[in-house]
Parts: sequence; structure tokens; C-alpha cells
Amino acid sequence: MGHKSLRSIGLVLTVCALAFSSSSWTRFAWAQNDAPPPTTKVNVLVLDRSNHPIRTLPQSAFRLFEDGKNQPISFFSAEELPLKYGVLVDNTGSIRPRINEIREAARIVIGNHKPDDSAFIVTMSDGGATLLIGWTSDKKALIDTIDSLKPPSGSTRLLDAMYKCSELIAEAKPALYRRALILISDGLDNGSSQKLDKLLKRLNQDDVQVYVVGMAPPLYASGLLRISSRERSMDLLERISEETGGRVFFPKSSEELRLYAGHVLDSIRSEIVLGYVPTIPIDKDSYRKVSVKVEAPGAEKYKVISRRHVGFDKKN
Repeated sequence: MGHKSLRSIGLVLTVCALAFSSSSWTRFAWAQNDAPPPTTKVNVLVLDRSNHPIRTLPQSAFRLFEDGKNQPISFFSAEELPLKYGVLVDNTGSIRPRINEIREAARIVIGNHKPDDSAFIVTMSDGGATLLIGWTSDKKALIDTIDSLKPPSGSTRLLDAMYKCSELIAEAKPALYRRALILISDGLDNGSSQKLDKLLKRLNQDDVQVYVVGMAPPLYASGLLRISSRERSMDLLERISEETGGRVFFPKSSEELRLYAGHVLDSIRSEIVLGYVPTIPIDKDSYRKVSVKVEAPGAEKYKVISRRHVGFDKKN
């Protein structure tokens, strides 16, 4: 064989080697294992400056980051899917003056329930959490459950109740539903055994967004303790919703209550789902920061809401 032929063969082999890049090698490795690494999905809600959801943005408008590093988006969907959600209703002594508002908010939220949706209701009362009605698509049964709530009593173990709800929602099949927890509460917590950080990791691990209709405790003129308690409860509700990619509403009037409660399920339906394959697979000890940005004309006026972490907490 002549020198020219050998050089030609060498050139072809070099080109083939370059073409078989790291990404190709990754795909080859997947083929050998017969299973590609799972796609990590992040729900994103984009709001305009009037807080109206935007669902018309293309995939090219989004940038997704894991631990500060840009990740190629391999999955994109703006399809409306059925919801699988829990409603956690505060029925403890601290909300006794606002129990009618609590119940009205729950009725309005459930009023937007669609036939393919499924939900359960848990109440907090007497220092515990009680499942009043399990997974059902029956809107009337859900509303009847709210109407039959007992008088409020006892202390609030909010974090414990939310952890229980997260476990219930984790049973939902993520490929077929959008999952969320709707919390209607004043945000006060008395004696929960669960810690906030552990709860947040559990919610993110199970991909459970928390939407809150917050009934902030009333302010009294006497002393700073009550003011401090109010601020802590509002800060808690805000942090939980922000960390999980949900929203928090603090209605200041009956009109705002009806408006905000009516937005809850519509906001979840308006989310866009982004997916990516992590460069380093997420294992049982991984817990990583994620963020999403929008790069499009007028994007500086948009508010982008998504969960802040993905992965698993090895302590859960």
C-alpha cells in the first residue's frame, strides 16, 4: 500500500476520532447500559409586570443553570397537564378570627378543579394533621369536605403537616401530572418536629411546588412580640414558596382574597417545563442549585419563578 493511501486512511481515522466527541462517547455509554441518564425537569412560571402568566415564549428564550453552569435544555413543554395537588387547610386556634376567609379561599381554589385533576385535603388542628379526603377527582366531594370542617382548635405544627403532604404528593406519577401543595394558613408554627431545611429539601426532592394563600396574623398595638410573630410567619411562607418555585399571596381584602385564590391553579397550569441531562448524574447524595433566566425582548420586565434546588438530601 502506498504512502498516500496510508496517509488518507490516517486522516479518515483522525476525523472519525474527532467526530466521536465526548457527547458521542456519552451516548455510546448510554447504549452500553441500555438506559440514558434521567432528565431533570424544572417547572417555570413567567409573569409579566401585571403578574399575568406568559406561555408563548419559545425554548430558545430560556437559559437554565445548575450550580451556576449553563445547561443545554433537552426538554421543553408548554402543554397543559392535569394537576395532582394537595390542599392543606389551617384549622387551628390561631386562625379562629379568619376561619370564614380560610374556608372561602379553599372553596375558590377547588372551584377551578378540572375533571382530570386529582386532589386531597389535609387539615391542621389540635397539634396534628388529618387527611380528611384522599385522592379524588370529585370537585363536589372536595368542596363538601371544606364545608364540613370542625371549629378550629389547638396548636399549629405547620412544618410537620407539610412534610406529611409532601409524602402523599410524591405518590403521584410525575410524567402524567403537575404536582403542587396549596397551603392556606397564617404561617404560625408551634412545636413542629421537622426542621425547615429538611422540609425544603424533601419538597424539592419530590418536585412539589408550594402555593400559599397567606392569612397574615393581625397586628395589635400592644408590644413588639406580636409584630415579630407576624413577620416571622410571613417570612416563613415566602421562603417556602420561593424555594419550591411556587407563589405566595397575602390578600388584604375580601376582593383580593377571591382574586388571589382564583389565580392559584391557573398559575400552575401556566407553567412551562424545562428539562436537562446533568453533566454529572444526580445521585442519592446530590443537592444542587438551579436557576432559570429569560433572554427575550422585554425580558427585563418579566418575573421568572422556578424552584431553587434539584436532587436528593441523603438525610431524608
